[in-house]
Amino acid sequence: MFKIQTLNNISVKGLDKFPRDKYEVASDIQSPDAYMLRSL
Repeated sequence: MFKIQTLNNISVKGLDKFPRDKYEVASDIQSPDAYMLRSL
């Protein structure tokens, strides 16, 4: 399972692109594999 840490509010529509059985997506993940940042 890949861990993705979000750094600001990400749309649910965008988060739905990451299946929950393969990705853990949250703002408080320790040692993430990737970071997700919404552009301004």
